[in-house]
This record gives sequence, structure tokens and C-alpha cells, in this order.
Amino acid sequence: LEQFQQTVNADLANVFGNFVNRITRFGAAKFEAKVPDCGAPGALEAKLAKDVGDRIAALTQHHEEMEFRKAAAELRALIGAMTVRAFRAGQVVIETGEPATALYWLARGRAVVGRDRKELGELTAGAFFGEIALVSGSSRTARVTVRTDALALEIPTEAVERAAAAEPRVAEVLAQHARGRLLSNLMRTSEVFTALSPADRATLLARFSPTMVAAGKTIIEAGKDNAWLWLLVSGRCSVRAPGGPIEVGP
Repeated sequence: LEQFQQTVNADLANVFGNFVNRITRFGAAKFEAKVPDCGAPGALEAKLAKDVGDRIAALTQHHEEMEFRKAAAELRALIGAMTVRAFRAGQVVIETGEPATALYWLARGRAVVGRDRKELGELTAGAFFGEIALVSGSSRTARVTVRTDALALEIPTEAVERAAAAEPRVAEVLAQHARGRLLSNLMRTSEVFTALSPADRATLLARFSPTMVAAGKTIIEAGKDNAWLWLLVSGRCSVRAPGGPIEVGP
């Protein structure tokens, strides 16, 4: 922010200020400090006017995009909404199937992510978790248990949503992180992929894309060609076959 301020001040003082000073001094010396009469503008004047207009519009857009004060205000609001939570070793922070009410940032300690008695990964200080359910609008897809005594910052869902609305980059980062974690967890737990080598899993991982499916929507119909392989990572779905309906989960 300080560097931005210095750059803008330098532009105002050195470039714009110098330009205005030269024009006023030239007018005072050559035209007795009066604006001279001018003729009809030609092609060069029209081009100059267009160039100046385009550059002013671009400059305005750049300044509007760098809304530092608004960003700082949103950051302060987000920090103000955080709650410091202390957890003892072995304590569950979030449980599979629970509604998503907060995002967590692990400030100290270690935690383990698991589902169905399988360990999906370990979290260390600096990691955040709980974003998958927030981004997808679903219930928790895994359990997080602290492995050691830990401190975490709890950020309510409403505060995260306000920050994402004010700064779209927040939503982009959460969505990218959620996608990577969803697919990574899937590769570790699905029998379809556990037989693959790590290199092959990584190659295949890049080809998948998360898709939100609304309740009640049909994704595969009997008798119709299916162009996709679907892998259920959260929620439940029903398969209707001649032998009767079957309900499946992640």
C-alpha cells in the first residue's frame, strides 16, 4: 500500500504536475496567459481526444479495481468475526454429516482428516479446513480430529460469504482448494483408483471437475448414452434398476 501511494504521488507530482506547469508557462509566455482562439478540429485533434479519453477510462478502471480501503475494511470485519478455539488432543472439530457453520484455520498443533475409519491426510499449523462443505453447500464430508493440543480460528459461514462477495478472489481460492482436496481424498479412498500409481493418479486427477447436482436431478438415464464417469464425493443418490432402487453414498 505504501509503495502504491508513493507511485501515485510521484505520477501526480512528476508527470501530471510537470505537464500542467509546462502548458501554463507556455500559455503565459506566448498568448498573454489567455486561451487562444482555435479553428475547427481535424483528424489529429480527434485522434488525440480519443487517445486521452481511452487512457482516462483505463486509468479510472485500474484505480477502481485497487480498492484498498474496502479490502482493508472487509479484512477487519473478517478478523472481528473470528473466534479463537482451543482443542485437546483427540477432540473432534468437525464431524461427517454435520451442517457447515464455519471455516477453520489451524493456528497451532496438528489435526487428522478422516472418513469411514480411513485417514485422508494430516493438517499442520497454517492450514485451513471446512471449506468443502461451505463451497458445495452440503454437509461435512469428513471428520477432523486434533492429533495434538491445538488452537484454531473459527470463522462463521456468514463472515466468509460477506468476504467472498466483497472480494471474489476469496471465493476463487476456496473453490480451487476445495476442488483439489475433494479429488485428492477421492483418489485415496476409491477402490477404482487405489490400484493406480501416484503418477497415474495425479494425471487422472487433473481430468476431473467438481459438479454440483441439485436434489432430484437425473444424471444418468437408462437406454441413453452416458459420456461421463460420475464419482459421488458427498451426498446420497438413488439408482433405480429392475431389481429395485439402490441408495449409494460417497
